[in-house]
Amino acid sequence: MIFPAKLGILTWLGAHNFYGEWCWDGFHTDQFTVTDWMSNEPNNVGGNENCVEIYTNGKWNDQECSDRDPYVCEIHTN
Repeated sequence: MIFPAKLGILTWLGAHNFYGEWCWDGFHTDQFTVTDWMSNEPNNVGGNENCVEIYTNGKWNDQECSDRDPYVCEIHTN
């Protein structure tokens, strides 16, 4: 589970638009099964919003990949 509110800032979610399909980074065939887009998102403003950031309220937004935001990583634990 991701808790961006604890960071208090926008955070990269580790996903991108791959030829019209939203996928997890590194897995072009692993499309989302669950999403939590903000209202009216994804909207691809300017035609260049191909990455996903998460707001502090937990909602997703498509954004240009060139923005510099902190990011989250998946960690496997046993």
